[in-house]
Amino acid sequence: MGTYVAMANYLVGAVEECRAPPFTSRIVKNVIMTYPQFSLLREVVSTRGKFKPIMITPLIDSEGHALYSTYEPGGVYLPIKLRPNEEYTVKIGVATDNHDVIEELAMLDGVFKTEYGRFLFRVGTIEVTSIDALTFDFGRYFKIRFLTPTILTNKVMLPPPLMDKARKVPNRHRLL
Repeated sequence: MGTYVAMANYLVGAVEECRAPPFTSRIVKNVIMTYPQFSLLREVVSTRGKFKPIMITPLIDSEGHALYSTYEPGGVYLPIKLRPNEEYTVKIGVATDNHDVIEELAMLDGVFKTEYGRFLFRVGTIEVTSIDALTFDFGRYFKIRFLTPTILTNKVMLPPPLMDKARKVPNRHRLL
C-alpha cells in the first residue's frame, strides 16, 4: 500500500458569535482532539517529530485573507470575532498510507462544540492523490507566496557536510 496525500476543503461557520483563538487553525485542531470519531486524525496531529504529515490552514474569510491575531502594543493579542452570518474556509492536508484517516476527513461534517464556541463544518471537496503521482516542474525558477505569517530560518534541512560549518553561523530567523 502506498502513501496518499489528501486535501480536504471545508466551509466553516460560527453558530453564535464567538472569539477565536489567536491562531484560528486551533478551532479545527480542538475538534480533532476532542471528538472520539477522529482518533486516527488525532494520532496524526499528535505525532512527535520535526515534520508532521498534516497541515491545517487558519480560517480564511470570504476575501481570501487568513484570520489570525496580531499583537497590541502591550503584548496582548487583538481578539478575532467570528459572527454567525459569515462563512469561512479551512483546508486540511494529510499524507498517510491509512485509508481510514481519509475517511475521518469526510466525517468532519456537522456542528461541533469547542472551547471557543460551536461551529458548523460542511465538507466542500476532498482530493486524494498518490504521492508517486505528485510532480512539479521547477523549470528555471518558481515563486512561493506565503498566505500566513511564516518564519524562515537559515539552518533548516542543511545537508550533513554543511552542518559543521553552519554551527559557526549564528541562528537567524525572519518573519515574513
